Amino acid sequence: MMLALSASFPTPCSPRFRSTHHCGLRPALNPRSLSKRCRAGSFSAEERLSQVANLISLEDKLDLAFNTPEGGKASEIWDLVSEIPERDRAKLLDRLGPKEIINLWKISAARHTSSEMKTGRASFHSLWDDFPEEPGQVYRYDGIAALPAFNFLGLNRFQKAYFLEPESDDLYGRVLLNRGPPGDSLYPGYFKANIDISTVNPTGELADMTLEYLPREKLGLRDEDVPVAGWPKPKDPLYPFSGGLVDYLRPIGPGVYAGVGWKAPRPEKNDMGRRFLFFVMARVVD
Repeated sequence: MMLALSASFPTPCSPRFRSTHHCGLRPALNPRSLSKRCRAGSFSAEERLSQVANLISLEDKLDLAFNTPEGGKASEIWDLVSEIPERDRAKLLDRLGPKEIINLWKISAARHTSSEMKTGRASFHSLWDDFPEEPGQVYRYDGIAALPAFNFLGLNRFQKAYFLEPESDDLYGRVLLNRGPPGDSLYPGYFKANIDISTVNPTGELADMTLEYLPREKLGLRDEDVPVAGWPKPKDPLYPFSGGLVDYLRPIGPGVYAGVGWKAPRPEKNDMGRRFLFFVMARVVD
């Protein structure tokens, strides 16, 4: 298996980080007291989550406000997410609206464009650290999609579960819609996962991971490969997971990913593909 390339970013509360006088918080706060707290490392998980959310929401203003170098926002977010305990990182989803979800995808592009990729914490992180190591293990992620019209119904929330095919060690997963047995039967939601650099063909953007929702005959997953008793058998994907859907993902911190889905081109309509939706997912750790 190929290890994905990893970005690298400066440590939080570094001299450059402190010189912006915001430490990931609102710039109106007292910079001197923030610097002391940075050095002391005294932020709680909830404060770290707030810092990340503030940086994401300020994405389009930070360059002018703080003269942040290219990739600075992504580096600060990576470092802050690293400081949040694993069990608390999925709580970030509760602080994200559609705008912030889309912003995170844009911010994560710095992973492939910024000179800051070559040093720092993220350079020591392999994407494989975020996924199962042995057949039989199942890693679950909570997810949230940028679907403003459906937020109040909870239809913007989902889970993805990842596991290894026992013979090949290939990475697979399925979308968990949590709609009970009828939903499982209609939408098994299995996909083939690939950790490798890829290109979003319609836009030319780079991604670190893809999830392919393939027809059963191309999926390469047998009924007996399903790792959890009671899970449905693989079947052809139904709408909205049909149409050659591929999810493209980039990490924004350990166990936290920004993503965008694209449907395959339709030659008869002369299109380059159709963007499905933006989303963010974070690993659930008990």
